[in-house]
Amino acid sequence: MKLDVTSSQLERIEGLTAEFPYVLHRLHPSEISTPWHWHEELEFVYVVQGSLTVHTTTKDYIFHGTEGFFINTNILSSMEPITECIAEAHLLNKILLSGYFRSIFETKYINPILNNKNIEIVELRGTTQEEKNILDHLRQAPWIPKNLGYEFQIRNLFSEIWMNLYQELENRQIHKESPSSVERDRLLNMLAYIQKNYAQKISLEEIACAASLSKSMCLHCFQNTIHKTPFKYLEEYRIAKAKHQLTTTNLSVTTIAFNNGFSSSAYFGKVFREVTGFTPVQFRNQRQ
Repeated sequence: MKLDVTSSQLERIEGLTAEFPYVLHRLHPSEISTPWHWHEELEFVYVVQGSLTVHTTTKDYIFHGTEGFFINTNILSSMEPITECIAEAHLLNKILLSGYFRSIFETKYINPILNNKNIEIVELRGTTQEEKNILDHLRQAPWIPKNLGYEFQIRNLFSEIWMNLYQELENRQIHKESPSSVERDRLLNMLAYIQKNYAQKISLEEIACAASLSKSMCLHCFQNTIHKTPFKYLEEYRIAKAKHQLTTTNLSVTTIAFNNGFSSSAYFGKVFREVTGFTPVQFRNQRQ
Protein backbone atom coordinates (compact mmCIF):
# COMPACT_ATOMS: atom_id res chain seq x y z
CA MET A 1 0.00 0.00 0.00
CA LYS A 2 1.15 3.55 -0.72
CA LEU A 3 2.31 5.11 2.53
CA ASP A 4 2.42 8.86 3.07
CA VAL A 5 2.17 10.83 6.31
CA THR A 6 0.39 14.07 7.09
CA SER A 7 1.45 16.71 9.61
CA SER A 8 -0.70 14.89 12.20
CA GLN A 9 1.39 11.75 11.53
CA LEU A 10 -1.54 9.70 10.29
CA GLU A 11 -1.14 7.83 7.04
CA ARG A 12 -2.42 9.84 4.08
CA ILE A 13 -4.22 7.65 1.56
CA GLU A 14 -3.12 8.12 -2.04
CA GLY A 15 -6.06 8.73 -4.38
CA LEU A 16 -8.58 9.66 -1.67
CA THR A 17 -10.18 13.10 -2.22
CA ALA A 18 -12.61 15.34 -0.34
CA GLU A 19 -14.93 15.32 -3.38
CA PHE A 20 -15.12 11.51 -3.44
CA PRO A 21 -13.64 9.90 -0.30
CA TYR A 22 -13.18 6.38 -1.67
CA VAL A 23 -10.28 4.66 -3.40
CA LEU A 24 -9.43 1.12 -4.47
CA HIS A 25 -5.79 0.01 -4.24
CA ARG A 26 -4.92 -3.19 -6.07
CA LEU A 27 -2.02 -4.70 -4.16
CA HIS A 28 0.38 -6.86 -6.13
CA PRO A 29 2.90 -9.21 -4.45
CA SER A 30 5.60 -6.56 -3.92
CA GLU A 31 3.03 -4.15 -2.40
CA ILE A 32 1.43 -6.50 0.14
CA SER A 33 4.18 -6.01 2.72
CA THR A 34 3.49 -2.81 4.70
CA PRO A 35 5.18 -1.55 7.88
CA TRP A 36 3.26 -0.71 11.03
CA HIS A 37 0.90 2.20 10.29
CA TRP A 38 -2.56 3.53 11.02
CA HIS A 39 -5.09 5.84 9.37
CA GLU A 40 -8.50 7.36 10.01
CA GLU A 41 -10.13 5.81 6.96
CA LEU A 42 -12.20 2.62 7.06
CA GLU A 43 -10.56 -0.25 5.21
CA PHE A 44 -12.01 -3.40 3.68
CA VAL A 45 -9.54 -5.85 2.11
CA TYR A 46 -10.41 -8.73 -0.20
CA VAL A 47 -7.74 -11.39 -0.83
CA VAL A 48 -7.96 -12.32 -4.51
CA GLN A 49 -5.36 -15.09 -4.38
CA GLY A 50 -2.58 -16.38 -2.14
CA SER A 51 -2.27 -15.88 1.59
CA LEU A 52 -1.23 -13.03 3.86
CA THR A 53 -0.79 -12.21 7.54
CA VAL A 54 -2.17 -9.11 9.27
CA HIS A 55 -0.61 -8.09 12.58
CA THR A 56 -2.14 -5.86 15.25
CA THR A 57 -0.66 -5.16 18.67
CA THR A 58 -2.95 -7.81 20.18
CA LYS A 59 -3.24 -10.59 17.58
CA ASP A 60 -2.03 -12.03 14.26
CA TYR A 61 -4.52 -13.03 11.55
CA ILE A 62 -4.02 -15.23 8.46
CA PHE A 63 -6.24 -14.81 5.40
CA HIS A 64 -6.43 -16.85 2.20
CA GLY A 65 -7.83 -16.29 -1.27
CA THR A 66 -11.61 -15.43 -1.36
CA GLU A 67 -11.48 -14.26 2.28
CA GLY A 68 -11.32 -10.70 3.54
CA PHE A 69 -11.30 -8.42 6.54
CA PHE A 70 -12.30 -5.00 7.87
CA ILE A 71 -9.74 -2.82 9.69
CA ASN A 72 -11.26 -0.28 12.07
CA THR A 73 -10.21 3.36 12.14
CA ASN A 74 -6.87 4.26 13.77
CA ILE A 75 -5.89 0.62 14.35
CA LEU A 76 -2.15 0.05 14.35
CA SER A 77 -1.44 -2.80 11.92
CA SER A 78 1.04 -4.27 9.47
CA MET A 79 0.71 -6.80 6.67
CA GLU A 80 2.98 -9.31 4.94
CA PRO A 81 2.47 -12.03 2.33
CA ILE A 82 2.77 -15.72 3.15
CA THR A 83 2.59 -16.86 -0.47
CA GLU A 84 2.45 -14.99 -3.79
CA CYS A 85 -0.54 -12.81 -3.05
CA ILE A 86 -2.86 -10.31 -4.72
CA ALA A 87 -5.37 -8.27 -2.69
CA GLU A 88 -7.79 -5.38 -3.17
CA ALA A 89 -7.92 -2.70 -0.47
CA HIS A 90 -11.01 -0.49 -0.38
CA LEU A 91 -10.47 2.68 1.67
CA LEU A 92 -13.15 5.23 2.47
CA ASN A 93 -13.84 8.10 4.80
CA LYS A 94 -16.91 7.60 6.97
CA ILE A 95 -18.49 10.73 5.45
CA LEU A 96 -19.15 8.70 2.29
CA LEU A 97 -21.69 6.74 4.35
CA SER A 98 -22.77 9.25 7.00
CA GLY A 99 -23.46 12.18 4.66
CA TYR A 100 -22.90 14.89 7.23
CA PHE A 101 -21.77 15.46 10.82
CA ARG A 102 -23.94 13.80 13.50
CA SER A 103 -26.46 12.40 11.04
CA ILE A 104 -28.44 9.41 12.22
CA PHE A 105 -26.30 7.23 9.96
CA GLU A 106 -23.20 8.35 11.86
CA THR A 107 -24.58 8.24 15.41
CA LYS A 108 -26.68 5.06 15.12
CA TYR A 109 -24.74 2.85 12.72
CA ILE A 110 -21.17 4.10 12.17
CA ASN A 111 -19.79 5.54 15.43
CA PRO A 112 -20.81 2.53 17.58
CA ILE A 113 -18.38 0.45 15.52
CA LEU A 114 -15.63 3.05 15.12
CA ASN A 115 -15.62 3.90 18.83
CA ASN A 116 -15.59 0.29 20.03
CA LYS A 117 -11.99 -0.40 21.09
CA ASN A 118 -12.69 -4.15 21.04
CA ILE A 119 -13.18 -4.04 17.27
CA GLU A 120 -9.76 -4.00 15.58
CA ILE A 121 -10.08 -6.52 12.76
CA VAL A 122 -13.32 -8.14 11.63
CA GLU A 123 -12.56 -11.45 9.92
CA LEU A 124 -14.68 -12.16 6.83
CA ARG A 125 -14.46 -15.90 6.13
CA GLY A 126 -17.86 -16.42 4.54
CA THR A 127 -19.16 -18.45 7.49
CA THR A 128 -22.34 -16.36 8.00
CA GLN A 129 -24.78 -14.86 5.51
CA GLU A 130 -23.65 -11.35 6.43
CA GLU A 131 -20.00 -12.24 5.77
CA LYS A 132 -20.94 -13.82 2.42
CA ASN A 133 -22.86 -10.69 1.45
CA ILE A 134 -19.88 -8.44 2.29
CA LEU A 135 -17.44 -10.61 0.34
CA ASP A 136 -19.78 -10.69 -2.68
CA HIS A 137 -20.00 -6.88 -2.63
CA LEU A 138 -16.21 -6.50 -2.31
CA ARG A 139 -15.75 -8.76 -5.34
CA GLN A 140 -18.29 -6.70 -7.25
CA ALA A 141 -16.90 -3.22 -6.48
CA PRO A 142 -13.81 -3.27 -8.79
CA TRP A 143 -16.00 -4.21 -11.77
CA ILE A 144 -18.40 -1.26 -11.54
CA PRO A 145 -17.78 0.78 -14.71
CA LYS A 146 -16.73 4.38 -14.11
CA ASN A 147 -19.63 5.75 -16.12
CA LEU A 148 -22.26 8.30 -15.13
CA GLY A 149 -23.53 7.32 -11.69
CA TYR A 150 -20.38 5.41 -10.64
CA GLU A 151 -20.06 7.39 -7.40
CA PHE A 152 -23.68 6.67 -6.43
CA GLN A 153 -23.20 2.97 -7.12
CA ILE A 154 -20.07 2.84 -4.93
CA ARG A 155 -21.81 4.68 -2.09
CA ASN A 156 -24.84 2.40 -2.33
CA LEU A 157 -22.65 -0.71 -2.40
CA PHE A 158 -20.66 0.29 0.69
CA SER A 159 -23.85 1.26 2.50
CA GLU A 160 -24.98 -2.34 1.94
CA ILE A 161 -21.58 -3.59 3.11
CA TRP A 162 -21.76 -1.45 6.26
CA MET A 163 -25.29 -2.61 7.12
CA ASN A 164 -24.16 -6.24 6.81
CA LEU A 165 -21.09 -5.49 8.95
CA TYR A 166 -23.26 -3.82 11.59
CA GLN A 167 -25.64 -6.80 11.67
CA GLU A 168 -22.72 -9.26 11.84
CA LEU A 169 -21.22 -7.47 14.84
CA GLU A 170 -24.62 -7.30 16.53
CA ASN A 171 -24.89 -11.07 16.13
CA ARG A 172 -21.40 -11.52 17.61
CA GLN A 173 -22.39 -9.35 20.62
CA ILE A 174 -19.08 -7.52 20.86
CA HIS A 175 -19.31 -5.33 23.94
CA LYS A 176 -18.17 -1.75 24.34
CA GLU A 177 -15.24 -1.74 26.74
CA SER A 178 -11.50 -1.52 26.96
CA PRO A 179 -10.33 2.08 26.54
CA SER A 180 -7.12 2.70 24.60
CA SER A 181 -4.13 1.56 26.64
CA VAL A 182 -1.36 3.86 27.80
CA GLU A 183 1.21 1.62 26.14
CA ARG A 184 -0.54 1.81 22.78
CA ASP A 185 -0.73 5.61 22.97
CA ARG A 186 2.97 5.81 23.81
CA LEU A 187 3.80 3.57 20.85
CA LEU A 188 1.72 5.73 18.48
CA ASN A 189 3.62 8.83 19.63
CA MET A 190 6.97 7.15 18.96
CA LEU A 191 5.90 5.79 15.58
CA ALA A 192 4.63 9.24 14.66
CA TYR A 193 8.04 10.70 15.50
CA ILE A 194 9.79 8.10 13.34
CA GLN A 195 7.42 8.67 10.43
CA LYS A 196 8.01 12.43 10.61
CA ASN A 197 11.81 12.19 10.87
CA TYR A 198 12.68 8.94 9.06
CA ALA A 199 14.76 10.77 6.43
CA GLN A 200 17.12 12.06 9.11
CA LYS A 201 19.49 10.38 11.54
CA ILE A 202 17.43 9.37 14.59
CA SER A 203 18.70 8.24 18.00
CA LEU A 204 17.00 5.91 20.46
CA GLU A 205 16.89 8.76 22.97
CA GLU A 206 14.98 10.96 20.51
CA ILE A 207 12.44 8.21 19.84
CA ALA A 208 11.98 7.61 23.57
CA CYS A 209 11.54 11.34 24.25
CA ALA A 210 8.58 11.43 21.85
CA ALA A 211 6.64 9.44 24.47
CA SER A 212 8.48 10.83 27.54
CA LEU A 213 10.11 7.45 28.20
CA SER A 214 13.55 6.23 29.13
CA LYS A 215 15.50 4.34 26.46
CA SER A 216 14.91 1.01 28.21
CA MET A 217 11.16 1.66 28.53
CA CYS A 218 11.07 2.63 24.85
CA LEU A 219 12.63 -0.71 23.87
CA HIS A 220 10.23 -2.58 26.17
CA CYS A 221 7.22 -0.79 24.67
CA PHE A 222 8.20 -1.72 21.10
CA GLN A 223 8.94 -5.35 21.97
CA ASN A 224 5.75 -5.71 24.00
CA THR A 225 3.48 -4.38 21.25
CA ILE A 226 4.89 -4.85 17.74
CA HIS A 227 7.65 -7.30 18.74
CA LYS A 228 10.59 -5.52 17.12
CA THR A 229 13.09 -2.81 17.96
CA PRO A 230 12.55 0.86 17.07
CA PHE A 231 15.39 0.66 14.56
CA LYS A 232 13.94 -2.41 12.86
CA TYR A 233 10.68 -0.52 12.43
CA LEU A 234 12.60 2.53 11.15
CA GLU A 235 14.43 0.36 8.61
CA GLU A 236 11.19 -1.23 7.37
CA TYR A 237 9.50 2.16 7.09
CA ARG A 238 12.41 3.60 5.11
CA ILE A 239 12.34 0.62 2.73
CA ALA A 240 8.57 1.00 2.22
CA LYS A 241 9.03 4.67 1.31
CA ALA A 242 11.94 3.80 -0.99
CA LYS A 243 9.90 1.11 -2.78
CA HIS A 244 7.20 3.67 -3.49
CA GLN A 245 9.74 6.15 -4.90
CA LEU A 246 11.37 3.46 -7.04
CA THR A 247 8.05 2.67 -8.72
CA THR A 248 6.57 6.19 -8.98
CA THR A 249 9.56 8.45 -9.75
CA ASN A 250 12.59 8.58 -12.01
CA LEU A 251 14.91 9.54 -9.15
CA SER A 252 18.27 7.79 -9.11
CA VAL A 253 18.91 5.00 -6.61
CA THR A 254 21.48 7.21 -4.86
CA THR A 255 18.98 10.07 -4.47
CA ILE A 256 16.31 7.71 -3.15
CA ALA A 257 18.80 6.27 -0.66
CA PHE A 258 19.62 9.69 0.78
CA ASN A 259 15.97 10.83 0.64
CA ASN A 260 15.07 7.96 2.94
CA GLY A 261 17.79 8.29 5.56
CA PHE A 262 20.40 5.82 4.29
CA SER A 263 24.03 6.91 4.67
CA SER A 264 25.11 5.52 1.28
CA SER A 265 23.66 3.88 -1.80
CA ALA A 266 25.73 0.75 -1.08
CA TYR A 267 24.23 0.34 2.40
CA PHE A 268 20.76 1.09 1.00
CA GLY A 269 21.23 -1.64 -1.62
CA LYS A 270 22.37 -4.14 1.01
CA VAL A 271 19.39 -3.50 3.30
CA PHE A 272 16.93 -3.36 0.39
CA ARG A 273 18.06 -6.78 -0.85
CA GLU A 274 17.86 -8.28 2.66
CA VAL A 275 14.26 -7.06 3.02
CA THR A 276 12.89 -7.64 -0.51
CA GLY A 277 15.18 -10.21 -2.10
CA PHE A 278 15.94 -7.79 -4.96
CA THR A 279 18.37 -4.97 -5.63
CA PRO A 280 16.70 -1.54 -6.01
CA VAL A 281 17.32 -1.63 -9.79
CA GLN A 282 15.85 -5.14 -10.11
CA PHE A 283 12.81 -4.09 -8.08
CA ARG A 284 12.26 -0.99 -10.25
CA ASN A 285 12.62 -2.96 -13.50
CA GLN A 286 10.25 -5.66 -12.26
CA ARG A 287 7.50 -3.12 -11.52
CA GLN A 288 7.84 -1.15 -14.79
